[in-house]
Amino acid sequence: MALFDTGIHSNQVATAVMTEVAIIDLGYVAETCRRTIENTPHAWEVENITITITADASDNSIMRLESVIGTLNDSTNNAQYFRALLEKNYRGLGSCAYSLVGNDVVLITERPTIDLDQSEVSNMITQMILAAKA
Repeated sequence: MALFDTGIHSNQVATAVMTEVAIIDLGYVAETCRRTIENTPHAWEVENITITITADASDNSIMRLESVIGTLNDSTNNAQYFRALLEKNYRGLGSCAYSLVGNDVVLITERPTIDLDQSEVSNMITQMILAAKA
């Protein structure tokens, strides 16, 4: 990386601007959605969905959205719950996916920010909101 290379920083800032435009277009006030997360230069929360723009281990800029949609516990019938999630997955989550983090069931989507445009950022956020409500 060159001494004055600001490519990743510029890319993150451009993606942050597009994210705020998408948040505003959805009817939210971007300033009130902003969050401070350690080691994360850009973060927001919209409808229980955390949106972050960070760098991965290879120094690539990544936009990631995640939402805890449930928690496994002793009273949960896990087989039925997982079956329902897989059926929802089939019906169309777009680019979203389910994951387990400890006992939390998390809905996630992420994409490199290189070449992202406004419609893709808006679509990621909209898909995630709809999938998290489903």
